[in-house]
Parts: sequence; C-alpha cells; structure tokens
Amino acid sequence: MASRLSKLLAGPREVLRNIIGLEDSPHAIALGVAIGIFYGMTPTVGIQTIFILATVVLTRRFFYFNAPAAIAATYVSNPFTMVPLYYAWYCLGAVFTGGDATFTEVKALWAFDDFQGWWVAVQTAGYEIGIPMLVGALITALASAAIAYPSFYFLLTWLHNNRANSKRRSVDGSGPNHAVESDCNMDDAQTNSGRSSVGPADTDGNGPPAAAAAR
Repeated sequence: MASRLSKLLAGPREVLRNIIGLEDSPHAIALGVAIGIFYGMTPTVGIQTIFILATVVLTRRFFYFNAPAAIAATYVSNPFTMVPLYYAWYCLGAVFTGGDATFTEVKALWAFDDFQGWWVAVQTAGYEIGIPMLVGALITALASAAIAYPSFYFLLTWLHNNRANSKRRSVDGSGPNHAVESDCNMDDAQTNSGRSSVGPADTDGNGPPAAAAAR
C-alpha cells in the first residue's frame, strides 16, 4: 500500500518534469497544458486522448499547440481522482441546477470492472447526476485552463531564459579567458626562449660575449 501511494504521489512530479522538458515554445506548451487540463477537468476519463487528437486535427489550420503536453496534462483526472472530482463537479453544479445526491451515491455509480460496465456507468451517471455534474465540470474546466496557461507560460519562459543565460555565461567564460591565457602563455614562452639563448658569459657582466672573444 505504501509503495503504491508513493508511486501515485510521484506521478504528478514526473508529469510536470516531462512537460517542462519538452522542446517547444513556451506558448505552444502552455497552450497544450491548458487544453489538456480543460479536458482533464471534464467527465471524459478514458477518452480524453481521443478528444485531444480530434482537437489537433480540427484546429491545426487556426493555431498550434503541443499535443504531448496536452495529453500529459489530462493526468489531473485519473482513476484515483475520478470519483472525488465527479462529486465536486456535481456539488458545484447543484448550486445552480439543484440536486441532493450524496458522495456514496455518486461513488456507487462508478462501480464497474470493464469497458461495458464503464459505458453503463456513464449512461446511468448522465441520467441521474449528468446536468449538475456537467455544469460544475464546465465551470471548473474553464477556470483551470485560464489559470494553467499563464502559469505555465511564465514558468517555461523563466526556465528558457535561465537556460539561455547559463549557456551564454558558459560560452563567454570559456572564450575570452582562454584567449587571454593563451596570449600570456605565448608571451611567457617567448620570454623564456629569449632567456635561454643568452649564455652565461652574456649575463655575468665580467667579460665580453663569447662571440666577441672568438674574434
């Protein structure tokens, strides 16, 4: 149980790490996250990827977003968070449409074992709590997407700028310094070479150079 819980808690961090590591513009990734969270905050668990791929096809002539980021962002709703989210949406929507279902009743609607059972659960839930749940989900999805885009845009812009500045500093730090060091080494080598060409007789000050003595 503890290992399963640790994997579940590690999941969101891994998803966030994967989104941040995507190679794309901050706008495209942030827009993808917003679209993914929008679908993730709707009662469409199990078919959210299909909705995102359909959105890619339908909107590619109008605007571009990062589809992998959108698919990853749908992780916000999963089999572990599905029932609490559905009940929260129902409670929010019931404020506007009315309804008195309890958490136990909502949870019982989603007791299924296979795809056929899932489809029956969807139909039953749609009949009994569908309108309030859809109203609450739409409000939550729009608000979550509106928050997700600027949050991820500024985060990704900040990270990209930091990476660019780090690369620039590393390049600037290696170029001129190495050039200065190289020039100093060359000057030292020339000085040492000049000193080695002067003999002992040239430097003791006690007599003429060896070449003059030979003459």
